[in-house]
Amino acid sequence: MDITGLVTHESAECVIRHPQTNKPTDIKIKLYGLDSKRFREVSKLNSQTKLQEKAHGAETEDGPETDAAFFADLTVGWEGVEMDGKALPFTRENAIKVYTISSPIRTQVNQFILRTANFLPKP
Repeated sequence: MDITGLVTHESAECVIRHPQTNKPTDIKIKLYGLDSKRFREVSKLNSQTKLQEKAHGAETEDGPETDAAFFADLTVGWEGVEMDGKALPFTRENAIKVYTISSPIRTQVNQFILRTANFLPKP
């Protein structure tokens, strides 16, 4: 078997599905994967930040806002995202907002990133 089919891409596109119908929406989010250099950088920075906060006596709580910032840092870009009927351009701040207020999007992004197969070449 040629192993080039088992080499992951740095990023891939996640099509968000409607949580009630499971049908694809117009929202497409390009994300870095577990094997990407960016994922390693963001994970390392996240760990260092938590250690520094702990060293200074701050208690860190993981929650939607923490996850949202982490996922925002793993987002390359998006299309089809609207808020209040208007196109929402991709920025880190907008990504944090979307991932904080939309549990279904945050959950799908998390699941997509964790599935290595999403980042493999198409057979």
